[in-house]
Amino acid sequence: MKIYFTLIICMTTLLVFSQEWKIPENRVKKVSPLKFDSNLTNQGNSIYQRNCKSCHGDPGKENFIQLDPRPSDLASDIAQKQSDGSLFFKISGGRRAMPSFKDVLSENDRWSVIAYIRSFNENYKQPALELAGKAFDGSGMLLSLGYNSIANKISAELKGIKDGDTISVEGVAIKLMAKRYFGKLQIGEEEKTAKTGIAEFYIVNEIPGDKDGNIEFVVKVSDTEKYGELQQVALFPLGIPTDKPGLTEERAMWNISSKVPWWLYVTYPVGLLTVLGTLVWIGFQMYRIYKLGGENRVIKNFKTKTTD
Repeated sequence: MKIYFTLIICMTTLLVFSQEWKIPENRVKKVSPLKFDSNLTNQGNSIYQRNCKSCHGDPGKENFIQLDPRPSDLASDIAQKQSDGSLFFKISGGRRAMPSFKDVLSENDRWSVIAYIRSFNENYKQPALELAGKAFDGSGMLLSLGYNSIANKISAELKGIKDGDTISVEGVAIKLMAKRYFGKLQIGEEEKTAKTGIAEFYIVNEIPGDKDGNIEFVVKVSDTEKYGELQQVALFPLGIPTDKPGLTEERAMWNISSKVPWWLYVTYPVGLLTVLGTLVWIGFQMYRIYKLGGENRVIKNFKTKTTD
């Protein structure tokens, strides 16, 4: 029996760790907006030494830490064959033993680390910076939404009006959010519109929806100072069907007074009366003490006069 359970555990562990790191196609093709020059490489070196070396070791020396699964040597062919976008996705999101640096390093810092990694590849040629996109300087913008249920992705298309013509807007950062009970949950990272004016968001995580699997999505242009509050809302069936009552449908402490839990109707007045009763009792006891003190003074004065 012990051997049987050991085999199951080993096979399960092997299955989990052998799963490939799936990266959405649009993230694979992501291009750095920064030129990988010596200044950026030196900056990336400093960041790498502080945040990456403890696990990945020195590139090219295979002195990485012994973990399972083991961290890759970032100067190896396996690492260098990955696209810049793939490396950026992994550094940003992390997985298992690999931490997420999305909230630790800025986007430019993450690209500088990749610039440092590429310095160990003599054959590397950086994609043209123009592919990273340019900002639109026209007036009037239209934002529309679409979804592909087979690919499990949402497409946001941004068009602008320039010289009376409607053109696709390239290089504008857009973020996708899903409406939740107490706010909006951002899905993945911001995406910049391509030459077609389209930014694609792949729904890689399972998100609970309503009983039909519908989720209310919101796409919004990130740079509100430049483009204003430009957003679009749509309902798409890309969630997990969840047939549960809403948080405000049943009795709860945060609900309206007519839906407050029954026990609260009882405990609140009882507690209030208990506190008030305690205060009254304390006041009465203080009054008794004061009264007894007065009586003791009268008796003492009487005894003094009798003695005299």
